[in-house]
Amino acid sequence: MSATNQHHESPSAGALVAAGSRDVADDVPSYDGAVSHVHDVDEVGSPPVAPRTSVFGVLLFLLVAGGAVAGAYYVGWMPRQKQAQSLERSTQAAAAALPRVRVVAPRPMPATDVVLLPGDLRALEESAVFPRADGYLRKRYVDLGDRVTAGKLLAEIDVPEIDAQVEQAKATLAESQAALDSAIATARLNETTVTRSRRLIETNAIPQQDLDEAEAAVVVANARVKLAEATINVNNANLRRVTELQSFAKIYAPFDGTVVERTVENGQLITAGNSSTQALFRIAKTNPLRVFVDVPQDYAANVRQGLEATLVVRNMPDRKFTGKVTRTAGAIDLQTRTLRTEILVPNDDGALLPGAYIQVSMQVTRENPPLLIPASSLVFNSDGTRVAVVDEKEQVHFREVTVERDFGPDIGISAGLEPNDLVVANPGDRLSEGATVEIDGGRPAPLNTSTQAAE
Repeated sequence: MSATNQHHESPSAGALVAAGSRDVADDVPSYDGAVSHVHDVDEVGSPPVAPRTSVFGVLLFLLVAGGAVAGAYYVGWMPRQKQAQSLERSTQAAAAALPRVRVVAPRPMPATDVVLLPGDLRALEESAVFPRADGYLRKRYVDLGDRVTAGKLLAEIDVPEIDAQVEQAKATLAESQAALDSAIATARLNETTVTRSRRLIETNAIPQQDLDEAEAAVVVANARVKLAEATINVNNANLRRVTELQSFAKIYAPFDGTVVERTVENGQLITAGNSSTQALFRIAKTNPLRVFVDVPQDYAANVRQGLEATLVVRNMPDRKFTGKVTRTAGAIDLQTRTLRTEILVPNDDGALLPGAYIQVSMQVTRENPPLLIPASSLVFNSDGTRVAVVDEKEQVHFREVTVERDFGPDIGISAGLEPNDLVVANPGDRLSEGATVEIDGGRPAPLNTSTQAAE
């Protein structure tokens, strides 16, 4: 019998086990108490064979997984590692390298500087006209803006009280004149009496006492004449005084000019005085005009009489007005540290108005102009205002400087720098005294200071 037949005739081990246990597990109670019948193997067939895992497949899977992990490591981690190493090397190289700085050479400011300063236009002469007599305004002859000449009648005031005082003074003077005439007549009579008495005393016709009395009367009469003359002088002076007051009833212009203010109307009560509320008119002489400007102390020494100045008027940009310095205060103001300067400007056509705001442009020559450096070069700290300078050995040194003027992007330095110095443009906090640096772009060529100053 062949192996095949033997396989079909001989029961399998599983079948023998199932047959041997059939009697025992034929009826097996279920969990809910019901009897579960176990079917015969022959009825349902043989159980499925369990799959076998190939060793080659396992090895292939492990190989592929390991390659994937190695590829991920190479693609992701290795470049980062190389980048980190490169960054570290760059950092170390940068730390070991010298600081690179950009330097600039100070530029001398031009010796001739154009200074633009604010100024005020004022009249050459300006005066308020006040009344000297009490009364009522009879009539005014000028109004606001009228041009007047010296001596022109501006207004008249009715002064009845002063008119009465004048009449009284005249009467008193006439009375004193009559008293003088009477005293002179009395003195002449007494002199005649003395002459007559002296002839009579020679013949003993009258006693000596009569002669003495006559001579005394002459002395008294002469004294009364002198008293009358003095009274006349007093009364004459009083008459002149009240007459002068009466003349103040007419208001005249003190000089040629323009009426820039009028504060009275016809019939208004006028009170003598010089209070600001009692001014009748204000007159200003507007040709030429004065310009007052405050020159900073830096330029004060070069502002002298005769220096030409140009006026810049905003509302007349096309017009050019020129004048000359006529005088200065000769002293620096303690509050503003400026020199008060007066400029005289012609105003023939009256285009310039007193009180207007203008700007004055002057060309001022300076003996020691400041050096200009970038504003970013300054270092401000507790040690003061300093700049970083690079010497010939390319070492940094800090110098204290004096700032004269701020020009916005540039700063004018009056002390602490030399024209051939090299200033660090932006020092920051990374530089220290004596540190060695590398100049970015190389050391610049020295400037021609004479040519630069002339420009």
